[in-house]
Amino acid sequence: MEMNRSRMQETTDSFSPARRFRIGVQVLLSCLALFSILVMVNYLASRHYTRWDLTREGRHQLTPLTSRILKSITNELHVVIFFDRDKPVFQSIQDLLKEYQYQYPRLAVEVVDYYRDAGGAQRVRAQYKLNSEKDQDMVIFESGANVKKIYQRELADYDYSAIMQGKTNVARPQNFKGEQAFTSAVVSVTDTRQSLALFLQGHGERDPSNEEEMGYARFAALLEEKNIRARTFQFGGTNSLPLDALLIIGGARVALLPEEVEQIDEFLSKGGRLLALMDFQSAGKRTGLERMFSKWGLEVGNDRVTDPNFHLRQDDLFIANFSNHPSVRSLGKASLYMIRPRSVRRTVAGATSTDGLKVEEIAFTSTSGEATEVRRPGEIGGTPRRTGQTPVAAAVERGGVTGVKADRGSTRMVVAGDSVFLANQTIEQLANRDFANDSVNWLLDRALLVGGIGPRPLREYRLTLTRSQMNTLRWTMLAGMPGLVLLVGMMVWVRRNG
Repeated sequence: MEMNRSRMQETTDSFSPARRFRIGVQVLLSCLALFSILVMVNYLASRHYTRWDLTREGRHQLTPLTSRILKSITNELHVVIFFDRDKPVFQSIQDLLKEYQYQYPRLAVEVVDYYRDAGGAQRVRAQYKLNSEKDQDMVIFESGANVKKIYQRELADYDYSAIMQGKTNVARPQNFKGEQAFTSAVVSVTDTRQSLALFLQGHGERDPSNEEEMGYARFAALLEEKNIRARTFQFGGTNSLPLDALLIIGGARVALLPEEVEQIDEFLSKGGRLLALMDFQSAGKRTGLERMFSKWGLEVGNDRVTDPNFHLRQDDLFIANFSNHPSVRSLGKASLYMIRPRSVRRTVAGATSTDGLKVEEIAFTSTSGEATEVRRPGEIGGTPRRTGQTPVAAAVERGGVTGVKADRGSTRMVVAGDSVFLANQTIEQLANRDFANDSVNWLLDRALLVGGIGPRPLREYRLTLTRSQMNTLRWTMLAGMPGLVLLVGMMVWVRRNG
């Protein structure tokens, strides 16, 4: 009896008010200490942290070039992901822009799903003057008054082989080119310098203000998005070509005057930049440009190029072979969609007649390419002759131009055998827009916007299970895992009440 009283007294003394107070104070101090440690650790982690990209291809790791560019700018950037979340590249876009935000906190990202957010979609269409429902699935970069739109087709290389074989009507993305496109957009909207592009008129060229199918309004809009003023130019009076401009000749059909050709040649000799888009309608007659091109190491064929293995209709042609030239390097496995192109070849004699001249054929048919001579303007005659891999575009560069200021650089020229592929009707087909974008960037020597950042593969991992394996997996998830938790709980209950 005495022993029981003693034990009860000890128990009562051990939980006296004083002891309970001391225990409470100790617990409170421990909690405060733990909270202080957590605050200090989080503070240090926010200022001194390291992130690791553990993906197999390092697809979330930005290149040193992008990092340098982000560190060099100070502008506020606003990015709108105007996308359907179910699109294959949406997640890659969102993940990549998070990396940009980590390195540049002044970049604000807004996601607007035009299917799920009708109000937000209407606001975006009004704010950025998007004309139709086709203007969607894009990433919009904005800084001040400068806006750059990047469409879905510019963000990946797509495999069109299944479409051409009639197996499906959906192209599968292969390589993600988001970083190259996003970094180019950042440079484009934060660069205060504005370049000038002049569309030559007066010889049947395509009009940059014409919004009909064969006009160049969309091409001009592409230039404006790149902070390049698009204007028209016509020879006459005291008009002369400014040396800091890009001259665009879009499908001249009428012969230029000898004096006009001479002025263009002089413009190039002093370090000018030219994008010449020849036209099938001018084959069979002379525009005056052909003779000038021969001086610069090029021959524009009096022909029409076809490829029996790469076309859908009678007049079109898929071009899927490119050199490693900067103006087409980023196209990868993409294709151009051309309409009745002419051949554009490098001439050895012309290339050796001028010191420092570099002439490179940049876009070709497959090895089954054919060329048919044009006997009369707009008409073909004779049978096609097999020419093998036939070039339809070429680039020319000459460095060290005497008398030209150092920041202008070298003479540059891109000549393509088709002008229709950049018209309103077809510029959005396949990689036509990308060709226009990269060619202009190279011609204007926007090195940061051309190449330097390669595409990254989009890998698909597919798990194939038999029906019995699917049943096993289903019952494991539905019954096995909850049953395991229940079993552990019962074992703990039995042990405590044993």
